[in-house]
Amino acid sequence: MIISFFSSGTGGGAAPVDYLTAREVLAYDENRNLIRDDVGQPEIKVRDPLPEVLHGNPDQTRDLIDASANKWSYTAGVISFVEADQPSEDAQQEAVELFEALAFAGLESDQYDCLWVRHVHEGNVELHFCTPRLELVTGRALNIAPPGHEAAFGTLPDVLNKTHGWADPMEPSLARDFKLVRESADRAEARQVIVSALYDQIDAGLIIDRTSMVTFFEDTGFEVTRQAAKSISVRDPEFSKPFKLEGVLTHENWSQTRHAEIAAEYEADADANRATRLDGISHDNLRADLADHVERRAEYNEERSAHFLFHNRNLFEERIELIKNWMTFSPWIITGIITAGIALMMVASWLWTVQLTRSELTELGLTRIDWEDATWLVLDPTTTRVRTCTLGGRSVTCIKIEED
Repeated sequence: MIISFFSSGTGGGAAPVDYLTAREVLAYDENRNLIRDDVGQPEIKVRDPLPEVLHGNPDQTRDLIDASANKWSYTAGVISFVEADQPSEDAQQEAVELFEALAFAGLESDQYDCLWVRHVHEGNVELHFCTPRLELVTGRALNIAPPGHEAAFGTLPDVLNKTHGWADPMEPSLARDFKLVRESADRAEARQVIVSALYDQIDAGLIIDRTSMVTFFEDTGFEVTRQAAKSISVRDPEFSKPFKLEGVLTHENWSQTRHAEIAAEYEADADANRATRLDGISHDNLRADLADHVERRAEYNEERSAHFLFHNRNLFEERIELIKNWMTFSPWIITGIITAGIALMMVASWLWTVQLTRSELTELGLTRIDWEDATWLVLDPTTTRVRTCTLGGRSVTCIKIEED
């Protein structure tokens, strides 16, 4: 069993989620070359059996990835078993749980989202995962495969392969064209490009032995830095560290006619020395190593959460203090506002009454004058007459206004 992380991780959630759950996909050969029909169009194949969602919700994962404002919006990969492993349902569940315990150490289940989909259409079991690079509570970025993650995620397969007796992909004695290597996603992708190019040249009959392989590398801009009995090291111009290619195809005596013979030699070496890489490591040591990686990742995630809370604590405290002050002074403020409002209303009412009174007197031809502590009414002799009237049995002075 081996854990692989894909180099993709940008863009929306449709592409990664649909790839995991799609019924129909592009057809590739055993070397991951796209298969085309007679007119050059890519061929489509139907996955049989269909993919099976084990955990998570595809729609939710897709929406969370779409909602991310980060350039790197998701992390995807696969836990792969060889056909001979035949992992049981319980063993597969154990692999999923241990993966999440490592990947999301220190986080609660509501702080992350992870979609798991099982593929078995190729004959072997593959547990594909896709997780948004988003911590759901704080909304901060969450990268479960940061630089240097290979050590932690290399220990987990060792524990499970040792426990269940599954095939160890890092076992050097296994006969394969190219030995698998744990490395970063960008180097793994570059290595795959190199290997695919070699296969293309071999299929075309342009590489037939070690000499022609070295010539191919030199002609295509690679520097061959070392040639050993069973390996070749080449430097890609885009990487400072050379790629060591080791396996049946890089054997110094390899040729197309001797391929089966050299592969048999690898198998014979394995039979003669059946002790494997993991035989030299105790199960307790592997478990302790895994526990150490889990603990360190948990401390890191918990420290990030604590830093976030501390960074925002002052803001929270300022808001709380402002609310407390408002609650303390608000009764006096409210009382002052009400009192000032009443006073303004009384002043406005008095001014309105005075203005209205003066306006009415003017319309009647009267003029009000305040002079020497007394109020006088000035009459227009052409329209007013002063008379003595009796009202309620009393004599009063009346002003008669004669309208035009």
